[in-house]
Amino acid sequence: MKVITCHSNPDFDGFASCVGLKKIYPEYEIVIAGNPVQNLKEFLRFYEDYFPFITENELKKFNESIEELIIVDTPGLDRIGDEIKAKLNQDTKITVIDHHPDIRNASDTDEKRTKKLLKLTGAATTIVVGMLKEKGVKLSKEEATLLGIAIYEDTGSFLYSSTTLEDLDAIMYLFNNGLQLNIVSEYIRFDLTIDQKMILNNLLQNAKNYNIENYQITISIDEAEKFVGGLSAIVSKFWYAQNVETFIAIVRMGKKVFVVGRTKSSDIDLASLMSEFGGGGHRQAASATINIASVEEVEHKILQLLPKYISSGLKAKDIMSSPVRTALSTETIEEVNRVMEITGHSGMPVVEGNKLVGIVTKKSVDKALNHGLGKRPIKSIMTSKLITAKLDTPVSQLRKLMVENDIGRIPILDENNILVGIVTRS
Repeated sequence: MKVITCHSNPDFDGFASCVGLKKIYPEYEIVIAGNPVQNLKEFLRFYEDYFPFITENELKKFNESIEELIIVDTPGLDRIGDEIKAKLNQDTKITVIDHHPDIRNASDTDEKRTKKLLKLTGAATTIVVGMLKEKGVKLSKEEATLLGIAIYEDTGSFLYSSTTLEDLDAIMYLFNNGLQLNIVSEYIRFDLTIDQKMILNNLLQNAKNYNIENYQITISIDEAEKFVGGLSAIVSKFWYAQNVETFIAIVRMGKKVFVVGRTKSSDIDLASLMSEFGGGGHRQAASATINIASVEEVEHKILQLLPKYISSGLKAKDIMSSPVRTALSTETIEEVNRVMEITGHSGMPVVEGNKLVGIVTKKSVDKALNHGLGKRPIKSIMTSKLITAKLDTPVSQLRKLMVENDIGRIPILDENNILVGIVTRS
């Protein structure tokens, strides 16, 4: 067995490095130990299907030792999972790829069987991107974005002193492969100053929730006697920490009122809303600066204007895949796997007659096959806890359902509860 891993409880840099290396070494399995950090966990809720991996607990089921191991973003064996260590033997070939300055002091690996690739870059992912570039490997936009998030995070958006020209060169390569900067900005972690934290705490205390056109809108106000920069960063912290769909902050600093909005819904046009105050931005992230007004006046005006900038937008019926490829509950796991292999589907609804009774993923099918369960009916491994939606369900609501229930696909039912389509994360 050949394995790629990083330190336990991986962050973006560790996990993205593993994904990049698997592009070069597809015969290796990515094994993750512990729990991903929070922002990576949130990312994987939407994109896990693009980046297959097995957990350390799943590794226990493999009755074979590890013949080759690549360790990335940590200088040796100390911080990798115990189950991975247990499957090593004296003949295991180990490769260490890391960017930490003190890596040369690592003494927990056998020098005779260990090969090390050490570079002082801002991120381990940068080293991996260099390898990808050298070999001419093309990336999907999802892969480029994951690797980009890792580099942006570990270099502090290129502000840390550890940032190198290689980090910048790696980002250029990722941009050329489709890196999506708007997604990068959603997952980057950052620290707030004391003044910023005071504003954040006040916004948390003053937050009010409104139901406008069946959309949940959170608005909060604050006042400060001096200008404090980085209101967008403060708003992003609030937005992610509170997991609200739409958030608008109205903050007076000195004589000016600053308004910043964020929304997960494609049905809400914040750019047009902010244009009413002389501002602008993107549809889902916008801001405005108002010279003469109180925060209460601005809040009242926003509540008046919001219905004008909420549209019904796309519905499930507009984006769903139809007709739906389904599996009969009596089909064997082997039969369903053959269909998945041919079609490339990563999941399929399971039906009995016209009734939807469950859903099964390729990941579950692969696990079952690895345990020799191919002759069993697919219903034995399907998930019967179903989260479904109707044809007219807004896309923003579908996204919310996926996040809240940690799922990658939602079956769409008609008015007679008959399966007519499916919507996936992608």
